[in-house]
Amino acid sequence: MVKTVCEPIFDAVFRVGPNSKSIWLWNICLDLLDDFILIRSSDLDDNLNKQVNYEPSAKTPTTGPPVSVKCSWKHYPIKWLSWDLNRLDFCIKMIHILISQGQGSMVTVPKEIKSLACNAALRIFKSVLKGVQNVLKNSSINYDEVMLCLNTILGLVKEIS
Repeated sequence: MVKTVCEPIFDAVFRVGPNSKSIWLWNICLDLLDDFILIRSSDLDDNLNKQVNYEPSAKTPTTGPPVSVKCSWKHYPIKWLSWDLNRLDFCIKMIHILISQGQGSMVTVPKEIKSLACNAALRIFKSVLKGVQNVLKNSSINYDEVMLCLNTILGLVKEIS
């Protein structure tokens, strides 16, 4: 589901970036991605039935969607499966997209938008680190998986810096 549904939607929304017309949608996708990442893999019994009731964040400006759209999210809980290392590449790709919105190469992008994009990338990166930490606590993870994970994360840090 992540590959066929979430990835194309997040990709499209994050590539457009947060502007005055789409900031609410951008925030929704950012919150959903964060929820997706922060599902604790150590809660194996609860994760299959874990429901995340999405309510738009307090940061969503008043110029967002009509009230009926905001309220409808409360009625549709999302059941996320536990987060594992197979989803790391997807998360890294989303961080890359968010960072591209904050890079200085886009001269026409206001500083506020660049700041929002960089803060969002940092937020998702922190969530990925928490997710990876939870997965690595599992004793069934082998050395090769740990090294691959660390190399992926360090590769991202190297690219950013």
